Amino acid sequence: MSDGARERQIVQQSRHALGQTTPQATVSLYPIRHRRVEQIAPYSTTAPQDIPVQSIETGAASPNSLESPAGPTRKVVARRSRTRTATPEPPPVPSASAEYKRKAGLPPARRQTPQKLLVVLDLNGTLLVRPNRRQPTKFKIRPGVTQLLDYLFDNHVVMVYSSARPENAAGMVANLIHPKQRQLMAGVWARDKLDLNKAQYNSKVQVYKKLHKIWADRSIQAKAEPGRKWDQSNTILVDDSQLKALAQPHNLLQVPEFEDNAPREGGVALRDWQLKEQAILQSLEQKLEELKWQVDVSRLIRDWQTGKQHAPGVVDETVDQKTHQSLQHREPLSPTPSVGQPDTSRQYWQSPSQSVGLETNPTETETSSDADGGVEAQNKSVLDALEEEIDRSLQVEHADAKDQRRSESPIDENVWKEILSGGQKDDRQRNKGSLGNVPPTPESMAA
Repeated sequence: MSDGARERQIVQQSRHALGQTTPQATVSLYPIRHRRVEQIAPYSTTAPQDIPVQSIETGAASPNSLESPAGPTRKVVARRSRTRTATPEPPPVPSASAEYKRKAGLPPARRQTPQKLLVVLDLNGTLLVRPNRRQPTKFKIRPGVTQLLDYLFDNHVVMVYSSARPENAAGMVANLIHPKQRQLMAGVWARDKLDLNKAQYNSKVQVYKKLHKIWADRSIQAKAEPGRKWDQSNTILVDDSQLKALAQPHNLLQVPEFEDNAPREGGVALRDWQLKEQAILQSLEQKLEELKWQVDVSRLIRDWQTGKQHAPGVVDETVDQKTHQSLQHREPLSPTPSVGQPDTSRQYWQSPSQSVGLETNPTETETSSDADGGVEAQNKSVLDALEEEIDRSLQVEHADAKDQRRSESPIDENVWKEILSGGQKDDRQRNKGSLGNVPPTPESMAA
C-alpha cells in the first residue's frame, strides 16, 4: 500500500512538463495591520461610544464589555453656546455719607497759597474714544488732550481710573501718555478695582468709582506733598458720567462724552468741531486753576452744581452732560408748544437759581372770563407794564432829541427832508424839470 509519495512525484513531473510552476504566496508592498476581534462590531449592533483609540491608550477592552478600560481618555471640548446669558445684577448704588455732605455744605474758603490737586482721569469717553471694541488699544484722541496733560503734570498729581480691563487700560496709557509723564503718575487703576464679582466683571454693567478707596491706598498717598494727604478737600474726578461719582458727587468735574463724530466733509466744519472740543478741555483747566486756591474743592464744586456760583468755561456743571447729549440725539428739534402749553425746551439749561428767578406769580397772568364763557382780556403783569413804560419814555426822548437837533441846525427843513429821504425824490423831480426846459430835437420829433 503506497503512502502517496509516488502519486505526488508523478503530479510534479507532469506540471514541470506542461510549464506550470508551483503557486507561491504573494507578498504585499504595504504591510496591513489586521484588526483584532474585539475591535470589529457586527452590523446589527451600534458601535460603542467610548472605545479608546489603540494608538493613544494602552490596554484592550474586554470583548463582551462596552465599558472603556481604565486609563486616559480623549477629552471632548463642548461647543460654546450662542445663546446669551442673563445679565448679572449690577453693583449696589452708593451714596454720599453724612460726614461728606456736611463738609461739602460749608461755604467755600480761599487759601493763601495754591495747592496741588490729585486729578483722577477717566480714559474712554473723556480723553479718547475706542471706535472698535475688538481693538481696545487703538483709539482716537480728543482734540486738546496733549495740552491738557502738559498742564496737569506741570501743576498737579495725575492718576488714571478706568472701567476697562487692566491690560486694555495699560495699553491705552502707554500709547497716550509720554514715558516721562508716566513716571510721575500716582497710579493706573482699572476694572479690577471696582469691586465687581466675576459675572459683573465680564459683563457691561453700571460701575461706580469710589474715591475713598484711593484715599486708603498707601502708594497713592505717598505721592502727596510732605505733611499732606489726599482726601475730599483736594481730589478731583474727571469723568463723562455723573453716575460713576455718586459716592463723592461734589468731587466730580463732568465733561461731555467724547464720541467718534468728527465731520467727514472736513474744512470749516471739522475746524469748528475741533475748536469746540478744545474749548471743553480748556474749561477744565480754568476750573482747576480756580480750585487749587480752595481750602476744600468739594464746597466750590457743590456751588457750581447747584447754580449758586457760575463755573468758568463753556461746560455747565448744573446739568448732567451725558443725559443732555442723549436727549439731543433723541430729540434734535423740539416742536413748537401748542396754545396753553408751556415751552419746556429751554428749561433743561436753567440752573436752579435761574429757574427760581424766572417764576411768575400766577395771579398776575390769570385770564378773566365773562358769563358766556368767552375770554375778555388778559391782565398785564408788572414786567409787561414796566417794559411798555420804558419803551414809551425812549420814544419820547428820541423825538425830543430829533426836534432839538433840527432846531439847532441852520439847515432848512426842506433840506432835512431831502437828506432823510436819501435825495431820490428830489433828484427825480430835478431831472424831470431839467428835461422839460430842453428844446425838442429832430430825432425826438421823428420818434
